Amino acid sequence: MSEEIERLLQEGFHSDEIVVLHHRRPGVRKLKSQLRGLDVTVSTFHALKGLEFEVVFLSQMQETFSNGKEATEEQLSEERRLIYMAMTRAREHLYLNYEGHWPQPLERVPDYVDQVLV
Repeated sequence: MSEEIERLLQEGFHSDEIVVLHHRRPGVRKLKSQLRGLDVTVSTFHALKGLEFEVVFLSQMQETFSNGKEATEEQLSEERRLIYMAMTRAREHLYLNYEGHWPQPLERVPDYVDQVLV
């Protein structure tokens, strides 16, 4: 992710136009440490409701949906709404990052993206 952020900065995006979002606070702390020096905003999905950025990274999507625990349909629905809200923060570029496995409740999302970066 840091390499892609550096590339975007070199392309002319300003650091205040890029945000990295994580579902949970502990993940935000880890990301802030990893992305130190890039001067981009790192926050939780919840914290930036109503704000938009040119570039949005949703990090570690495998940690959404109760970390793989059994969830009720109501909990799944709430998670989907939260992720949708986070996705709509992006004006120009949206990156979905995951490690290991893609969340099953979002299995159809890759069918609708322009490009998958490995």
